[in-house]
Amino acid sequence: MSDQEMVSSSISAETPESEDDTVRVRAKQKIRRRRLGMAAMGWGIAATATVFTWWLGLLNFSAGEVVALLILIGLALLSFYLIIRRNWNLRLADPSLTMPHLLFGAVMGLWVISQADEARPALLLLYVMVMLYGLFGLKARQYLALAILASGGLGVIVIWDLASDQSYRDGQLIVMEWVLFTAVMLWMAFIGSHVSSLRDNLSQRNRDLRRISQRMKYLSEHDQLTRMPNRRRLMEQLQQMLDSADRNGVAFSLIMLDLDYFKRINDLHGHGVGDEVLEQFADRVRLSMRGGDRASQVDESVADIGRFGGEEFLAVLPKTDLDGALHAARRLLEHICQAPFSTAAGPIACTASAGVAEHLPGESLASLLSRTDQALYQAKSNGRDRVMAASPK
Repeated sequence: MSDQEMVSSSISAETPESEDDTVRVRAKQKIRRRRLGMAAMGWGIAATATVFTWWLGLLNFSAGEVVALLILIGLALLSFYLIIRRNWNLRLADPSLTMPHLLFGAVMGLWVISQADEARPALLLLYVMVMLYGLFGLKARQYLALAILASGGLGVIVIWDLASDQSYRDGQLIVMEWVLFTAVMLWMAFIGSHVSSLRDNLSQRNRDLRRISQRMKYLSEHDQLTRMPNRRRLMEQLQQMLDSADRNGVAFSLIMLDLDYFKRINDLHGHGVGDEVLEQFADRVRLSMRGGDRASQVDESVADIGRFGGEEFLAVLPKTDLDGALHAARRLLEHICQAPFSTAAGPIACTASAGVAEHLPGESLASLLSRTDQALYQAKSNGRDRVMAASPK
C-alpha cells in the first residue's frame, strides 16, 4: 500500500475524508518527520556527551554497554521514523509519538545517570532537552507524569547510592541535587502545561475558523432555498469541464430545465407556495440523478445540478454524449413531474421542459449555454413538458 493510500485509509478515523483533509494530514506528517529530525539531533548531542563522559572515565559503563546504548538509540529512532513514514501513527491516539519518545528518553537517561557519579550533575542537564521536546505535543497531565517519573527515578538512584554507600560524594549534596532537580522538573512541567493550554486553544480556534470558512464557502456556492449549487458554482464547474474537454477531448453535455407556467403559480398562490414547489422540485431532481451524471461535488448531499436562475436548473453531465443526455433529461422529467407537489395551497401539478446540448470541439462556454437555452426555448414553444436537443452551430 502506498503512502497516499495509507493516508486516505487512516484519515477517516479522525475526520471526514476529503481532499482538504488528506492535504492537512500530509502536512502534519511532514511536520512530525521534521520534529523527529530535531529529536535525532538532540539524541546525537546526548550520545556524544555520554560517550565523552565514558571516555573520561566518569561513567561506569563497559565498552559493550556503550555500544548497546548507541544501538538502542539508533533502533528507537529508526522505529519512530518508520512508524511515521508509513503513516501507522495515524491509527494511534498520539500520532506525534511524543510520549513514547520521551518515555524512552527518560528510561535511557536514568540508566546513564545511575552509572555516573561526579558527572551526574552535568548529565542531568540532558533531562532539560527531554522536557523541552515535550512542548511539541504533551498535555498537562503527561508533562506532570514525565516530571514525576524523572524525579522518582532519580530518587530511587539516590536512595540506592546512600543505602549501598557507593557514592564518592557527600550524602547531603546528593539529596540537595535531587531536590533541585525535582523542583526544576516540576517547574518545567508547569510551563509545559501552560504551553499545552495555549496550543489547545490555538488548535480549537483554527478548527473554528476552518468550520466557518467551510460554511462561508458552502453559502457562497449554494442557493439558499433549494440547497443546490448556485449559478456561481455551476459556472466554475462548467469552466472546469470545458478545460478538461479542450485538453482531453472528452465530451460532456448540459441539460437546462425550466418549470412550465411557474409564474402562474406565483400569481395564483403567492411566492411562498412557489418556493415550496421549487424546494420539492430540487429534491426530486437530486434523487433522480444517476451516479454517472455527477461531477465534482461541493458536499455529499448535492449533485452537479443547481439553480441557474429563477425557476431554471442546469445539470452538467461529464463524459456524456447527446443521446445519453437526452435519455437522462427524459427520465428526469418523468420522475419530477409524475406526481403533484404538496403545498400549503394543496396539491399542485407542474410540468417542466428541458433543453439539451452536447459540447462541440473548440466551442466556447457562452456558445454552449446559448445553444442549450435555445433548445429549452424550442421545447417551450413546441408545447412544453418535453425535451429538445440543440442543433449544431
